Amino acid sequence: NLNLYEKAVESYKEAIKLKPENAETHYRLGLAYTSLEDNEKAIEAFQTSIKLKQDYAEAYYFIGLISYDLGQYDRAIESYKEAIRIKPEYADAYENLISAYHKLGKDDEGIKYLQEAMKEHPDIAEPSYQLGFYYYMNGKLKDAIDYLETALNLYKKSSNKKYEAKALFVIGEIYLNLWKDIYAINHLQKALDIYKEINDSEGIAGAYNDIARVYFQIADYSTALEYYKKALEIYEKLEDSPSIIRIRGGITLVKSFIAGHSSGNYEETIKYGKQVIEFAEKTGLASDYNAFTTYMAVGMAYWKSKDYKTAIDYGNKLLEISQQTNFKLVIVYSHILMGLANIKLENYEEALDYLQKASSLSNDLERASLQWICSWGFGQLAEKSENIVDAKKHYFRAINILETVREDTQSLASKMA
Repeated sequence: NLNLYEKAVESYKEAIKLKPENAETHYRLGLAYTSLEDNEKAIEAFQTSIKLKQDYAEAYYFIGLISYDLGQYDRAIESYKEAIRIKPEYADAYENLISAYHKLGKDDEGIKYLQEAMKEHPDIAEPSYQLGFYYYMNGKLKDAIDYLETALNLYKKSSNKKYEAKALFVIGEIYLNLWKDIYAINHLQKALDIYKEINDSEGIAGAYNDIARVYFQIADYSTALEYYKKALEIYEKLEDSPSIIRIRGGITLVKSFIAGHSSGNYEETIKYGKQVIEFAEKTGLASDYNAFTTYMAVGMAYWKSKDYKTAIDYGNKLLEISQQTNFKLVIVYSHILMGLANIKLENYEEALDYLQKASSLSNDLERASLQWICSWGFGQLAEKSENIVDAKKHYFRAINILETVREDTQSLASKMA
């Protein structure tokens, strides 16, 4: 490949000798230098293309990409802004712009920029989509839905099928995390239909994965397994190692619950999970976010098998992943797993500390699935200390969370009907 890019550089140089005023050729030369990681010459070629064609949004964008990779985030931001000024619907430029602001610890400035872009370009979906996605990644799920629904309607008007599906997918994923299963399925199925229509294999696999998660959440394990297998088949053809690990982790989780509901024998779950972890280690992704589901599933299988010390080992592995990914969800799951295991080992002070941390983070993430588990754990702790009043209080809170979710789901079902 390097030889091909080197040949491309020579070809573009020859073409420039013949037509030095051709901005496109200078831009292509910049791309070839980018592939060879010759950043200085790449930026020089992109800058030349901009001198010849001042509204060259793509050239500004690639200067932004290179600057970002070099840690020059201020320069990246200015380049992305120029790309967006020329091409206000430039989705990738918005996404990378917000990432650059985040690197500088200036998220508020990034949000302000997107809000101003929404006012300036009310018919363009990208600012709304990026705001929604930002709020989603930072646990503000209800705010995220508002912005994403705005973006979805604009994508529909502009017949942008790819991003219409993307918005539907993210909204579906948010409803999944809010335990609004019917709404989640509705959005994910619509996304899946569009991905099939435009023949987007990666999108199809992603939709299968999240539909599997919904069915797992409503305890339809056989259907969940069916969708996970469909997703895995596509990802294996794409040779997408991170996604393969994530899907196999989901299958591990399903196997764990099937074992629990049938024989109570978790040996097969643990064996399969360890094979997934071995694959993750071979691909260098054992400490990647995508591996966390497997560690959690195997850890919970050990907990259910009453091997609480090994469950804690897997909880510590989850903490290690969370430190590398800075993903709050992984931190919450690690604290829950170690909190529950320490209750069983009668390490009540440690258990309380882990559950309190998990509870605080789960409230920030607005995830009912995590909140009720924490309440149940607090109930267990109170019961162990023979504080029956507090135990009842925590158990009732867990029940109320589940009932609220059920009422919301029924309300959504009525509206859809």
